[in-house]
Amino acid sequence: MQRATAIARKMVTVYGMSERLGTVSFDSGNDEVFIGRTMGHSRGYSEAVAAQIDQEVKDLVDGAYRRCQDILEAQRDKLEQVAQYLLEHETMERDAFLTVFGEKTHEQPENVPAADAEDQD
Repeated sequence: MQRATAIARKMVTVYGMSERLGTVSFDSGNDEVFIGRTMGHSRGYSEAVAAQIDQEVKDLVDGAYRRCQDILEAQRDKLEQVAQYLLEHETMERDAFLTVFGEKTHEQPENVPAADAEDQD
């Protein structure tokens, strides 16, 4: 979560990737570093803008979290197949993984249930 939050904060403050705040960089690049930690940071924006940045970062992280949950829920049966295979074999080759997810591979791996025939067309 720390890394996701740091990436979202850079998206908003450095790269201007915010619809709410616009394509503006809020990063002044004037960090004062002491023993590897940021001790001071001069901002060129108000507390109100800082609050908007915090909210935008929170919205980005929350949205990504919800999207991740949706993907995992939609693929749950396939993820369980992968987990079962890994419990039995400890490792999984690319072709076996792709077979579980219905992708066409050069060979049909052993002991992996193929995805539904409809998914492979």
